[in-house]
Amino acid sequence: MESAKAVGGTADQVLAVAAGIECLHVASLVHDDIIDQDPVRRGWASTAEQYGLAEALVAGDGLSMAGVAALLSSGPAERMLQAARSPSRPCATCARASCAKPKSAAT
Repeated sequence: MESAKAVGGTADQVLAVAAGIECLHVASLVHDDIIDQDPVRRGWASTAEQYGLAEALVAGDGLSMAGVAALLSSGPAERMLQAARSPSRPCATCARASCAKPKSAAT
């Protein structure tokens, strides 16, 4: 938001996009901790460790949907749809790669 101000914009103009990107980022961290079975994130108990695996999975999914919704609410539809599609490509690639690993290699 400070970047928007630095180039003559306002925080209000970028708030929804910034919130959407932050939600997507945090969702990726929650899901990463689930996949890697990490009990700690930044010195604190991970979401899965603190609340349970199922709750962490739902929280990550909810944050992903909130992020996409925020992006879609924030401006010209075509530009926001393009921004919403961007994180889906690497997520799909990661999911395919993870599913292709033999179970013993995933741990």
